[in-house]
Amino acid sequence: MENRLASTAANNNAPNETRKFWFKNSIAKHESFVIIEMFTMVFIAEWADKSQLAVIILTAQQNKLGVALGAFVAQTFCMIVAVISGAIISNYVLPKTGNINGNLITR
Repeated sequence: MENRLASTAANNNAPNETRKFWFKNSIAKHESFVIIEMFTMVFIAEWADKSQLAVIILTAQQNKLGVALGAFVAQTFCMIVAVISGAIISNYVLPKTGNINGNLITR
């Protein structure tokens, strides 16, 4: 028991800098950060969209499970097509060019 307490105390005496760098690197490079960022962007963009209103109306009229499954499959398919298209386009277009064109299109 004393050995475990001694080893725990030794581990707790590790420099704080190591812990800070580990936390910073894990957040910056971890894929879950990208997942959270994409979820937030898509959720905000789709909130009160025409497709969501259509789902609300269809849910009131049709089978709820069928509407939910159809909406899920459609959204998943659209995102897969978007990711594949982005991967293909990124081989031919520089990111800076994409940013400029994206800004011009959205204005």
